[in-house]
Amino acid sequence: MSDRIFRWLYEQAPVLRTEIRSLIRHSIGTREIAYRGLRWKCHPKDNSVERSLWLHQATEEEREIDWLLSRLRPGDYFCDIGANCGVYALPVRAATGAKVVAIEPNPTMQNRLAENVAINSLDGISIIAAAVGEASGRMNLAMGSRWDYGQASLLKRPGSLSIEVTVRTLADILKECGVLRFAAVKIDVEGYEDKALGKYLAECGDCELPSSIVVEHLHSNTWSRDLYALAISRGYTLAEKTKNNFLFEL
Repeated sequence: MSDRIFRWLYEQAPVLRTEIRSLIRHSIGTREIAYRGLRWKCHPKDNSVERSLWLHQATEEEREIDWLLSRLRPGDYFCDIGANCGVYALPVRAATGAKVVAIEPNPTMQNRLAENVAINSLDGISIIAAAVGEASGRMNLAMGSRWDYGQASLLKRPGSLSIEVTVRTLADILKECGVLRFAAVKIDVEGYEDKALGKYLAECGDCELPSSIVVEHLHSNTWSRDLYALAISRGYTLAEKTKNNFLFEL
């Protein structure tokens, strides 16, 4: 069956949609698609981001990506926290020439990210195999549902399959990379944003603050620290609130 028919069935079939989608997810193997002038190996079965690339050759966050592309320049450093398969990291590197630090704790997604970097022969993207937290150490990463690796989180999720991963502070990663300042940061870590980014924003010097920050707000009800208020207190303004994210600028 062709991809065109698979896509139509997945999105349009009005009867037994849940069952049909489950069947399609389990029937599809790896697919190669084009997105933003780049090649991508997609695994629609178990990752909603890759599924969106396969279905639409787009993500839910096109506005956020375009905003970052308009603000980054060659020589800048961009930090992608929760890099997934690279939908922010690769376009930023290819379109702006900014260097990228892509942080991803899930070994499966690390491999997929590395493969997408390799098939596009991109340099200037450093993959950090870790999660970002308030302190360095080891924690359990809840892997999310069996059909969406994009839901992996350091938050405790009873009954969820978990793996132990390395956790590092953003300040330590910055120091290791020899970077004085990230020009932009994007963070999507399924409700752990307040801990992964909050400590850095609260403690770093003014000269170390990123000019642009994209923060997913979908799970802000789980935050113990109000990242919105923290960002405003550090001098940021809200450039835009999209369906999924806050876009902050200095």
